[in-house]
Amino acid sequence: MIEMMMLTGMIHSEISGLLRSHIHDGYIFLQRSIVRKVEKDSLKNKYRPRKFPVTSRIREILDAAMARTESPYVFADPDGTPYLRENFTERIWKSAIDKCDIPYRPPYSIRHSFAAWSLLAGIEPLRLVSLMGHGSKRMIYDTYGNYVEDLECDFWDVVNYFGKDFLEAKKKPPRHHYNSLCESSCESRGAEPHNQLIILNN
Repeated sequence: MIEMMMLTGMIHSEISGLLRSHIHDGYIFLQRSIVRKVEKDSLKNKYRPRKFPVTSRIREILDAAMARTESPYVFADPDGTPYLRENFTERIWKSAIDKCDIPYRPPYSIRHSFAAWSLLAGIEPLRLVSLMGHGSKRMIYDTYGNYVEDLECDFWDVVNYFGKDFLEAKKKPPRHHYNSLCESSCESRGAEPHNQLIILNN
């Protein structure tokens, strides 16, 4: 669940409302939601309906989720009812935060991480606008631009995590990514190479 959100930037209501029938032709078609246990044939705003490419890793997650039940919902409880945010936050998210010994942040922060990592990996801003369901590039720059700072040392970790099939549609990466090794970028700033990524798996 958490990894699916990290790989797509989907939020709880979109995860809850995702049906098996919305996955076809190599894409996830996001068009409905469940908000506070109320099902809606719409998303947050007119920009949010969108399609997201199914990468090999995303396919593994989807197949595993759908194999657990015969529910029309992709992410469902054992009785076939859709996954709900309330249960997830209490049973999984808070426990994962405690185990990682990090300050609490809401699950919505995963969406911010997806955006920052995508920019770091060289995803074109216009493509990211489409993938996240925003109305303009300004939202991308104003909200997520500052999160990329000091993440250069994690470039290869992020690239490997997303997978080549997610990145293949991007154009050439930012200039600093031409270094043969990310460590060289860190060393040029006098920084020690390190891994800042924290991935919470349920």
